[in-house]
Order: sequence, then structure tokens, then C-alpha cells
Amino acid sequence: MATLAAPSATRPGPTAQEAAGSAAAPAVQAAPSPDPAAVDHGGIARKELERFLVQGAQWFIQLVRVRPAFRHGRFFGWRILAYHGPGPIHTGDIVKQVNGRPVERPEQFMAVWQHLGRASELVVALHRDGKATTLRYPIID
Repeated sequence: MATLAAPSATRPGPTAQEAAGSAAAPAVQAAPSPDPAAVDHGGIARKELERFLVQGAQWFIQLVRVRPAFRHGRFFGWRILAYHGPGPIHTGDIVKQVNGRPVERPEQFMAVWQHLGRASELVVALHRDGKATTLRYPIID
């Protein structure tokens, strides 16, 4: 297994403003599972999700601090350095996809953000503690 790019003490990750074009996947309030490899978690009420989404992508970006993670010299995902919002995202997680879509570039993140309001579930593909993990939350009307 290749080593992922580690945070540097001399060059911390981007500020929220710097990360505005490079945000991690959105997370919404749901109870975290004691087993990080678990697939199914409790659902998300659509009204709660809508209250979260109406705040806007820029609001969410201010809640998260990320740094790109690389494997074999290629982008692997967004390493979470700090997260101050609701949901099951942990410091050290590497977010790879949300609802089957990459979030590497700003336009990809925005497409995911815009699609979440119509989605039937929230699925976050990430690496946690070196293991591929999928967090799955049905969105309940």
C-alpha cells in the first residue's frame, strides 16, 4: 500500500477560503456508527437536508479544512484535516466520492451539492484508517 501525502507542519492545509474551490464531500447530521466499515446508517430527513443545503456550498466549505491526498503520484481524495459540522466525517478520513461522483475539482463538488437536494440517498466513499469505507444514508421524505 502506498503512502498518502501527510500534512506538513511547515505548510498546513488550505484555509476555508483557499479550499472554496476544493472542498470535501458534504456531510449531514446522522448518528455515527461504532463500526466505521458499516455500510448502512440511519436515514436523513429530507427537511433537515434541505435546511443544510440552503446554507450554501460556501457555508459548508467554511466548516471543513482539507488537503489533497495522493497515491502513486495521482490524486486519491481529500484528507479531512478539520471538520466542524454535523455528520460522520472524521479527521483523517480521505473522501473519494459522494453519490458515485468524484469531488476532485470545484465544478464536481458543486454538481454533487446541487444534486443532493434531489437524491434518494447520501453515499460517501472514503478511506478511514487505511480501509475503503462506504457510508450510506437513505434520505427520507
